[in-house]
Amino acid sequence: MQKAIEDLSELQAIDLEVFRIDTQLRELPDKLADLKTHLDRIYGIIDREKKQLAEDDRYLAELQQEVQMQTELLAKSKAKLAGARNEREVNAAQREIDMIKGAVQIREKEILQLMETVETLKKSIAAKEEQFRELEEGFKAREAETKAQIEKIEAERAAHVAQRAAIEQRIPRETLALYDRIRRRKPQAMVEVIQGNCQGCHLQIPPQIFNEVQRGERVLQCPNCTRIIYWRPAKTSD
Repeated sequence: MQKAIEDLSELQAIDLEVFRIDTQLRELPDKLADLKTHLDRIYGIIDREKKQLAEDDRYLAELQQEVQMQTELLAKSKAKLAGARNEREVNAAQREIDMIKGAVQIREKEILQLMETVETLKKSIAAKEEQFRELEEGFKAREAETKAQIEKIEAERAAHVAQRAAIEQRIPRETLALYDRIRRRKPQAMVEVIQGNCQGCHLQIPPQIFNEVQRGERVLQCPNCTRIIYWRPAKTSD
């Protein structure tokens, strides 16, 4: 039975390594997905800012066109003033001029403010596009690196699985079935007993069971955590 325990120990070492690899295979794409999410978020910000810039540019063109129209009206009003024949016409033309000038001043102030906003937005977009380009290059490099890493560890996993299949043949069917049942719930299905304590749950093993474990005549389980337990004699110095 000691040989079965040794084989199980070798099998578990492989299973724990496969478990580690499987964890890595899950985590590597997740890390890449996190980078992609960050990249997409920046792209989304750039897209929104570009849409806002286009809207501001359209509104700026409308304001400038309106100022142009008001300027033409102002010229006509000044012509009216110059051709006024009496005080009433003079006053009417002057009121038109004052009203148009007021409207133009408001629009020109709005244009200046909007031009500043547009300029700030353009700088923001340029900075974010540069950031996006750098991140995209980094993402592509990480993507290629991750792909190569996954291919490498998948090959390692396949080698471990083949090695496991060979070891399985040396283990009694009932013992292997017990081990696999425990392993589905607890990755480390077999643990050592040291000074009477199970190294899985760290609880004391009943003395009678501990004595049996030391004899190594049959496969035993911890009565607390149900893991397969084994005992290794202390090494003695020559």
